[in-house]
Amino acid sequence: MKIFKYLTMMAAAAVMTTACQPEPTDLFSTDPVAPVITAHNAVVLSEATADEIVSFNWSAARNVTGEILYSLDVAYGENTNTLADDIAGLFYSIRKADFRDWLINTAGMPENEDGSIMLTVTAATANEVLVSEPAAVEIVLTAGAQPVIPAGLWSVIGTINDSNWDSELYMTAGEDGKWISPVFSLGDGGEFKLHYNNSWDHEAGVAEASLTVGSPVAALASGGGNCKAAEGLYYVVYDSKNATITLYDGVAGAGIIGNGLPNGWDNDSYKLTSTSSDVYKSYPILFSEGNTFKIRKDNAWNDDSFNWGSGIFEEYGQPFTLENSGGSSDMSADGFAGIPVVLTLNASDESLTVDRFFTTYSVIGTINGTNWNFDVAMYEVESGKWKSVPFIAGTEFKIRKDGDWAESYGAPEGVQTEFDTPIEVGDRNFYPVEEMIGKSVVVTIDLTARQTTVEEF
Repeated sequence: MKIFKYLTMMAAAAVMTTACQPEPTDLFSTDPVAPVITAHNAVVLSEATADEIVSFNWSAARNVTGEILYSLDVAYGENTNTLADDIAGLFYSIRKADFRDWLINTAGMPENEDGSIMLTVTAATANEVLVSEPAAVEIVLTAGAQPVIPAGLWSVIGTINDSNWDSELYMTAGEDGKWISPVFSLGDGGEFKLHYNNSWDHEAGVAEASLTVGSPVAALASGGGNCKAAEGLYYVVYDSKNATITLYDGVAGAGIIGNGLPNGWDNDSYKLTSTSSDVYKSYPILFSEGNTFKIRKDNAWNDDSFNWGSGIFEEYGQPFTLENSGGSSDMSADGFAGIPVVLTLNASDESLTVDRFFTTYSVIGTINGTNWNFDVAMYEVESGKWKSVPFIAGTEFKIRKDGDWAESYGAPEGVQTEFDTPIEVGDRNFYPVEEMIGKSVVVTIDLTARQTTVEEF
């Protein structure tokens, strides 16, 4: 069974890569260009992920003639070793258990320590050797489930959860340009701010430091002060479209608590809203491998009539049965981690439904360190015009509707994507110019004028 699963995933990876990476034909230069490695999330190599596949991707070397073969080198510390060579395609996939063994036995990584490796890709022809810029990848070898957090997210930072401006609490993008945080604690005199992609290049603070639950306050991109509130549990919503920050109570109402979530089993990590009688819906959530959780009321265990668990997630969109006062729900299905999902609890029929989260239009590709499996939210700025939240540009991306490929938008064949240059809508992928790759960008599509524009964030 494990061998069959492995071969199936390898085949899927190969199909994805070849389907989503057509070669651009007009490259605006005759100089040879080295491959560019696609940004990659942290790679978790634990017992729970042993049978999963990790893939490393890169763009094609350009303006060279003849057969191109690629090799993938891994540097750890002062040692550099070749992980694979004579690769004809634009990716290399390996079973995580085998990659872990290779890192420990060949690259020399300590067995029970996390660390960082540097990848380089060499493209070789009969007449040319082109070497990519190195790309860092974080490796998690320690036991236990670890969060899979894409790049390009807003986060809360401050004296939250007993930290001291040294711990990020990542937010997820929801509808209409809103970003929602997990629940966090503020102590006496606690304060926080928002910033983007672990950097102070983009931040959001307020003019009036003291926040009141449920009251939006203007968010200031520069010169804003820290946000403050009375001691307690809260979550925050950042409305990037209207530039406001709103604080919400993190205690009252239905909440999700569990293993591997930001607050573990100490406090609720995410809150749900009541959409109708006995129906509760979460904001978008990023889970990790092996997460288990329960849904309870008012951040406490004292209501035996509202204590839901004991379900096993198997398929998106299909309700699975819960039990009141049962065990934890199991969210360990393959391919689930790091993908925004929305949970809907129906207390009357004791079921929970897990749906992938999509806005009407979204951006997908080798963006935010992901590989065509993470949709970045967009919101309507005026009739027929949609704008994305910021994301980290990779080697290619596309816009699609409702998380499906029946309606999608890209660039015309042979056209590269440059900053601030409107592009007529086409059916090929967007291929950014080199200076765009790795930068935070925002893409806007005008469906009436049938044009797209990419701006630096």
